Amino acid sequence: FYAVHLLGRLRDHRAVPTLIPLLMDADIGHNVAWALGEIGDARAVPGLITALGNPDALVRTSAIGALAKLCAEE
Repeated sequence: FYAVHLLGRLRDHRAVPTLIPLLMDADIGHNVAWALGEIGDARAVPGLITALGNPDALVRTSAIGALAKLCAEE
Protein backbone atom coordinates (compact mmCIF):
# COMPACT_ATOMS: atom_id res chain seq x y z
CA PHE A 1 0.00 0.00 0.00
CA TYR A 2 2.66 2.51 1.02
CA ALA A 3 4.95 1.69 -1.90
CA VAL A 4 2.09 2.23 -4.36
CA HIS A 5 1.18 5.49 -2.63
CA LEU A 6 4.79 6.66 -2.81
CA LEU A 7 4.98 5.85 -6.53
CA GLY A 8 1.90 8.01 -7.07
CA ARG A 9 3.39 10.86 -5.07
CA LEU A 10 6.66 10.64 -7.01
CA ARG A 11 4.78 10.63 -10.34
CA ASP A 12 7.38 8.34 -11.85
CA HIS A 13 6.22 7.16 -15.28
CA ARG A 14 8.50 4.11 -15.06
CA ALA A 15 6.12 2.63 -12.47
CA VAL A 16 3.13 2.42 -14.84
CA PRO A 17 3.86 -1.05 -16.32
CA THR A 18 4.33 -2.44 -12.82
CA LEU A 19 1.18 -0.84 -11.41
CA ILE A 20 -1.32 -1.74 -14.13
CA PRO A 21 -1.52 -5.48 -13.26
CA LEU A 22 -2.07 -4.53 -9.60
CA LEU A 23 -5.36 -2.78 -10.41
CA MET A 24 -7.22 -6.05 -9.81
CA ASP A 25 -5.60 -6.67 -6.42
CA ALA A 26 -8.35 -6.79 -3.80
CA ASP A 27 -6.29 -5.02 -1.14
CA ILE A 28 -4.61 -2.20 -3.04
CA GLY A 29 -6.50 -1.85 -6.34
CA HIS A 30 -8.10 1.44 -5.31
CA ASN A 31 -4.73 2.89 -4.32
CA VAL A 32 -3.18 1.70 -7.58
CA ALA A 33 -5.89 3.50 -9.56
CA TRP A 34 -5.25 6.67 -7.56
CA ALA A 35 -1.49 6.38 -8.13
CA LEU A 36 -1.95 5.93 -11.88
CA GLY A 37 -4.07 9.06 -11.96
CA GLU A 38 -1.40 10.98 -10.08
CA ILE A 39 1.34 9.75 -12.41
CA GLY A 40 -0.67 10.97 -15.39
CA ASP A 41 0.61 8.54 -18.01
CA ALA A 42 -1.85 7.72 -20.81
CA ARG A 43 -0.55 4.13 -20.94
CA ALA A 44 -2.68 3.49 -17.85
CA VAL A 45 -5.99 4.26 -19.61
CA PRO A 46 -6.75 0.74 -20.93
CA GLY A 47 -6.05 -0.80 -17.52
CA LEU A 48 -8.18 1.79 -15.77
CA ILE A 49 -11.04 1.15 -18.18
CA THR A 50 -10.77 -2.56 -17.39
CA ALA A 51 -10.85 -1.70 -13.68
CA LEU A 52 -14.29 -0.17 -14.20
CA GLY A 53 -15.56 -3.76 -14.23
CA ASN A 54 -14.01 -4.55 -10.84
CA PRO A 55 -16.56 -5.82 -8.29
CA ASP A 56 -15.13 -3.45 -5.66
CA ALA A 57 -16.90 -0.09 -5.78
CA LEU A 58 -13.88 1.70 -4.30
CA VAL A 59 -11.67 0.47 -7.15
CA ARG A 60 -14.26 1.58 -9.71
CA THR A 61 -14.56 5.01 -8.10
CA SER A 62 -10.79 5.45 -7.97
CA ALA A 63 -10.52 4.36 -11.61
CA ILE A 64 -13.12 6.95 -12.62
CA GLY A 65 -11.17 9.65 -10.78
CA ALA A 66 -7.92 8.59 -12.43
CA LEU A 67 -9.52 8.55 -15.89
CA ALA A 68 -10.84 12.05 -15.26
CA LYS A 69 -7.35 13.26 -14.26
CA LEU A 70 -5.96 11.72 -17.44
CA CYS A 71 -8.69 13.42 -19.52
CA ALA A 72 -9.32 10.02 -21.10
CA GLU A 73 -11.73 10.10 -24.02
CA GLU A 74 -11.87 6.35 -24.66
